[in-house]
Amino acid sequence: MTDSAAGHRLLAASLEEGVGNRVFSGGAAGLQMGDAPPVTAAINSSEQVLYDLASLTKVVATLPLVLLSVQSGKIGLDTPVENVLPELVRSGGDNRKSKITVFHLLTHSSGLPAWRPYFIRLKGRDAYLEAIGKEPLLCEPGLRVVYSDLGFMLLGFMLERIWDNELQHIVRERILAPLGLRNTDYNPAETKQRVIAPTEEGNRFERKMAEDYAEQYEQRRLPEGSFELRKEHIERFAWRETTIRGDVHDCNAFHGLGGVSGHAGLFSNLGDLFQYMRIWRDGNWIAPELAELACSPQKVCGSVRRGLGWEMYDRSVYGHTGFTGTFILFSRENEWTYIALTNRTRPDVGDGIREWRMKQKHWLVTSLFKSGKE
Repeated sequence: MTDSAAGHRLLAASLEEGVGNRVFSGGAAGLQMGDAPPVTAAINSSEQVLYDLASLTKVVATLPLVLLSVQSGKIGLDTPVENVLPELVRSGGDNRKSKITVFHLLTHSSGLPAWRPYFIRLKGRDAYLEAIGKEPLLCEPGLRVVYSDLGFMLLGFMLERIWDNELQHIVRERILAPLGLRNTDYNPAETKQRVIAPTEEGNRFERKMAEDYAEQYEQRRLPEGSFELRKEHIERFAWRETTIRGDVHDCNAFHGLGGVSGHAGLFSNLGDLFQYMRIWRDGNWIAPELAELACSPQKVCGSVRRGLGWEMYDRSVYGHTGFTGTFILFSRENEWTYIALTNRTRPDVGDGIREWRMKQKHWLVTSLFKSGKE
């Protein structure tokens, strides 16, 4: 892309299309080529607005900390999770969990289920670790890819154990402060509330998920030993009903884990995220061989290809999404990064985000970058 004005128009048009189709109510997006300043655009928002990153937390906080832990020799990718968290197999659950490694968690091939509404009945790391330990696996580790929040919760617990500190402090000390990310953190300060994008009006979407889960549990359509949840638990729970702003939208992170988890909880803005993404190409933060490994196709379950933490989209293109409407897409080979921050959950969870993201991928991969770096 040679014309920043043209790039701005394309970014603005894509955001306007999303708002016009009611995919989201506002957002900011940017595109960076090499070390050039990012070209950005915003609608009903600005570059300074903080967004709930949702699952981008997995690749902005948890993934680099895991790689730094490997780099420092504290763990290896083949380290069994039980070596660090012996409680995982002491809970009397599925004994196949002894085979789960760090690699399995990073590639979502551990056999753990995607999600559980633990927050309705449990609170705190110890309770969550015990519950995950009791949870039956969907399959033998390494046989199937199931995108799992539970797996990244475990990685967060592992990081706290091996660094002997709370996750929020480890992230601040080893990621945010060294990189100068002053607008990124868990549980943002009240002074920043005015520049935080609101999300949903209450947690209606996740309440419906919990109701569906409880129905499956009561009808015995879940594996034996699954987390117990009944309709009366849901009815008694103190659900948020007003606009969520400044608190993490994800219920397990907010209610169960105090806003801080390996799977969700971070807030950030466009500028900080572009600054963060430099670590994947500079080679002076994460060891080049580890960064290359994370952004290389890993053969998982015989044929499925993923990176470590990152999802592989097209040849050398990797990225990740967040439920709230956040999105990172990048190519280390062609040295470009695209970031979009939207609030598709405001005031309700909107439809069409997958199609909107696919259109951005198509534009970036097949149009602007079909011949490599321009």
